[in-house]
Amino acid sequence: MGNIIDILRSVVTNGIFIQALGFLGMFVQIFSMQSKEYKKVIGMTISGELIFGFQLLLLGGITGAATNFAACITNIIYFIRIRQKKSTTVFQVIFGILFVAIGLLTWEGPLSLLVIAAKLVSTVSYGMKDTKIIRRLKLISMPLWLIYDVLHFSIGGMLNDLMVITSTVIGIIRLDIKREEKTES
Repeated sequence: MGNIIDILRSVVTNGIFIQALGFLGMFVQIFSMQSKEYKKVIGMTISGELIFGFQLLLLGGITGAATNFAACITNIIYFIRIRQKKSTTVFQVIFGILFVAIGLLTWEGPLSLLVIAAKLVSTVSYGMKDTKIIRRLKLISMPLWLIYDVLHFSIGGMLNDLMVITSTVIGIIRLDIKREEKTES
């Protein structure tokens, strides 16, 4: 039994394994956006958050890990509420309070403020239906995660954040700005 524990300990402390988790999380997040079904998008998003949560935990990013684990639960509740065609507004407030509490309980200094702010913004955005607002809020939350991932040296997290930021900017230009230009002409 001691050998198995030693092997597991050496695997989870191995830098290559830890970074590989980040790349796995990144790929899961990328593939989540390629599905047409909301159920698959949410399922893969939850899986990606769970993977990034474990990676951040192993990198010492306690606030990021805890909020990612909590986000898995919040996304399940949002999924159920949306499927039942019920409002998510009350839950946005509850989850906002939850993320602030998690941030304070896992305090890493001012670094935790990045995660708290990012999760507050994304919690509000996930409860909205206006994709234009969701995209703009993404441009607030993702740079905060990028800074956090840089400081915890999550390579997969950094690449994921950069891809989401780039994709969001492209979406704003392609879907929001060009659409506004067409309606004005």
